Order: sequence, then C-alpha cells, then structure tokens
Amino acid sequence: MKCVRDLVSWSSVVTCYVENGRPGEGLEMLPWMVSEGIVPDSVTMLGIAEAGDKVGCLRVVRSVHGYVIRKEMAGDASVRNSLIVMYSQCGYLRGAKGVFESVADQSTACWTSMISSCNQNGRFEEAIDAFKKMQESEVEVNEVTMISVLCCCARLGCLKEGKSVHCFILRREMDGADLDLGPALMHFYSACWKISSCEKILCLIGNSTVVSWNTLIPIYALEGLNEEAMVLFACMLEKGLMLDSFSLCMYAGSIRFGQQIHGHVTKRGFVDEFVQNSLMDMYSKCGFVDLAYTIFEKMKEKSMVTWNCYFEKGKWIHHKLIVSGLQKDLYIDTSLVDMYAKCGDLKTAQGVFNSKSKKSVVSWSAMIAAYGIHGQITFATTLFSKMVESHIKPNEVTFINILSACRHVGSVEEGKFYFNSMRDYDM
Repeated sequence: MKCVRDLVSWSSVVTCYVENGRPGEGLEMLPWMVSEGIVPDSVTMLGIAEAGDKVGCLRVVRSVHGYVIRKEMAGDASVRNSLIVMYSQCGYLRGAKGVFESVADQSTACWTSMISSCNQNGRFEEAIDAFKKMQESEVEVNEVTMISVLCCCARLGCLKEGKSVHCFILRREMDGADLDLGPALMHFYSACWKISSCEKILCLIGNSTVVSWNTLIPIYALEGLNEEAMVLFACMLEKGLMLDSFSLCMYAGSIRFGQQIHGHVTKRGFVDEFVQNSLMDMYSKCGFVDLAYTIFEKMKEKSMVTWNCYFEKGKWIHHKLIVSGLQKDLYIDTSLVDMYAKCGDLKTAQGVFNSKSKKSVVSWSAMIAAYGIHGQITFATTLFSKMVESHIKPNEVTFINILSACRHVGSVEEGKFYFNSMRDYDM
C-alpha cells in the first residue's frame, strides 16, 4: 500500500525537526514539499517560520517572506508575527518594522512582537516609544508586553519610567504577583539597585516560584551581603522550594557563597554538565584554578562549553604544568592538545604535539582529531601517514577521527579509502 504524505504529515515533520534542534533540515522540507504538489497552509508556515527564526539567516527569512506574499498568506496574524520575530533574530530590525507597518489592524500580539524585537536588538528607547504608540492606539496590553517594557527600563536604568510602568500595571489591575510579571518587576528594581523594592515584591509573591528568589539572592551575593544571601537561601529551602540546575548557576557572586552552594550541589546530587561548568567558571573567576581543574578532570563527558570554561584559565594551567614538570605525562599532553584544538587554538595544539619526544597512538589520534575539527583534511591525512611510517598501529579511535575529518569537509573518496584500509588492521 502506497504511503500518502499529506499536508498534516509534512507539517508534523517540520515541527519535529525544529523541536529536536535541527531547524535547517526543517527548512529544507519546504521546497521538497512544494515539489510534490503540496501547498503549505498557515500552520505549516508557522513551523517554517520558527525554523527560520532559529537559523537566523537573513537570506532564508527573506525567502520565506517572499513565499508568504506570493501565496497570499500575509493576512494571517500568526504568520505576520512570526515574520517580525524572524527578522528580529537576524538583527534586521528594518525588515521587522516593514512587516509591522504593512499590517492594517495591528493586534496586541503584533505590537508586542515589535516591542520585543526592538528590545532584543538593543533599541530600548525605540521599544519604549513603540509602547507609548501602542497605548495611543488603544490596543490592549498583556503580561508579555509589560515584561518586554520592564526589561527595556532595566537595561536603560530608567527608574522613573519603570515606576510609571509599575503604576500602569497596578492601574490595569494586572497581577503584580504573576509568576512572570513579579520576577520582571524584581529584575527592573534590582537593575536600579532598589533592593528594598525587590524585597517587597518577593513578599508579595511569596513562595510561588523559584524564579523570584533567584532574582534577589544573587544581588545580595554580588553586593557582598553573604549572610543575608544565605539566610534567604535557607528560607527558600524551608519553604520547600527545590533548586534546579539553572538556579544553582546564578549564585557564583563570591567564593565563600559559591563554596556553600557547591556543598549543597554535592549533597543534593546535582552533577549535570550545566552545573559543573558553572562551578568551574566560578572557581576560575575567583582565582581557584586548581579547584576548577579538579571538577574538569572528574567530568566523564566534556562538551564544547566545558572546554571553553576551562580555556579561560587554560594557558595559566598549562604554564603551571610546565613548571611542575607534569607536562611530560603523555595523558596530560594529549589533554592539552585536545583542549587547545577544541577551543580554536590549533597552532598551540600543534606546538604541544610537536614538543613531545615520545608519541603514543593516543597522541597521534588526538592531533588527527584536532586537524579534523578545523577542516584541515590534508594535514590530517598527512599525519596519519606519518603515524603509520613511525610504526604506530592506528586503533579504532584513530580511524573514527580520520573518518570524521573526511566527513567534515566532504571528502568521500578519501573516506572510502580509510574505511577500506581498516581491514588491513583487522577492524
């Protein structure tokens, strides 16, 4: 039985790609879909627009916009708002304004999208002006609108304007204790260093959300009010509010407070990568590089973010290793090659590799991987040949690295060659 791919199926596939962090492949569905005679509707275009938003490529956004106009979909409010957001993500505010101004009946969502676009592109004064025009047009505001405006006031440090916005919220009988509005107000007052106002809002919100507590505790820590921060932290725990990974990462304002949080992390079993990277960053910035490196060494899987946290102090650690004589260790040298390569410093990685008088298969494999990461396929293949000439037998990791290097630059024939040569090594 032949499988029929209808409009719903195509829309679902596009959405799946976007939700799984593969927006580029989601965008590729549009021409393929059209070639099969399927005409996208507004729901499909929302998925395409979201993919374009995540890719952030102006050429792609213009292409999607052109298709929307040709197919006369510009009348759909959701599609228009998505186009505004897409242009904003590309940093092309002029395009976002063009879509906004072409709309005859500008709704709450349309105004809010435009205000948010100005906000995201650092045009805070323009965002506030847009909010004033929105009021003049007598279009109703919502919580999302007010959060964007409060953010602008916070960025500008405009206490007077922010207080006016707060009063506006109260006059409209919008819930100041709202799970989103409350923290937004706290963020604004904290940006203007009005800690007493933050405390009042926290009392109003109570123990409804972790986010509100997360806004005030770092302010105390950054101001050196560690005791006050810990009292608030303990009070938070007493209310039964459990910290998640993101919450824990906000409290690295001082080493003393940070160490107490580290202890809490250990007791509660928060050992995911996000928390560990934040702890590494905290210890590095406070000058405790040894502690940062200890956390780094204990991590079983290290992502690019992890390596970049370590790289801020990486050269300092490298110097320390040289002074202590530990650089002669093959495993440490290999780790240094890996670190420098993944952090973009291929020249230093090569220098570390060349300085080694004795090179193991692990060392050769690490350097091949380094060239592969940077798309230097010629250097990678040359190094592989030198390795074999040095009577070092490549292992599974070596072949994975050289095949990965071939894939990275699209060298299909060379990839086939190395794949077939695996037989020579009984793999």
